[in-house]
Amino acid sequence: MADERAALSRLIRERRSIRSFTEQPLSQDIVIERLHAAMQSVSNSGEKLPCRFVYIVSKEAKEKAVSLIMNVYVEHKLYKWLPSKVGQLMTERIINIPAFLVVVQEMAESEEKCDRDYASICAMLQSFALLA
Repeated sequence: MADERAALSRLIRERRSIRSFTEQPLSQDIVIERLHAAMQSVSNSGEKLPCRFVYIVSKEAKEKAVSLIMNVYVEHKLYKWLPSKVGQLMTERIINIPAFLVVVQEMAESEEKCDRDYASICAMLQSFALLA
């Protein structure tokens, strides 16, 4: 187990992000495998991260997600700064992404615990991105 953690730690430290992506969707099994490995990289105590994941791959679900994203722009009055053509291009680009992984954090009782949980989740997502 210690050898596996050392190898995982070395892999994450030496890995660099790549900004070009394939349009092929990943199998959910691969995503789950990488999530488990990323969670091990931040959880030494075996404590479960207080979050859940939503894996979105269907076109209908992605369209709904885009609608929610665009609604946030409208609510925060950012949409008026976004020309309709740019908004349409952004919508099309988001829909063409093969899959979304949404992370939902469970809220803790105290703000301090919530911040620590958020930091752990962010670290896990960084590891996940490097492993992916």
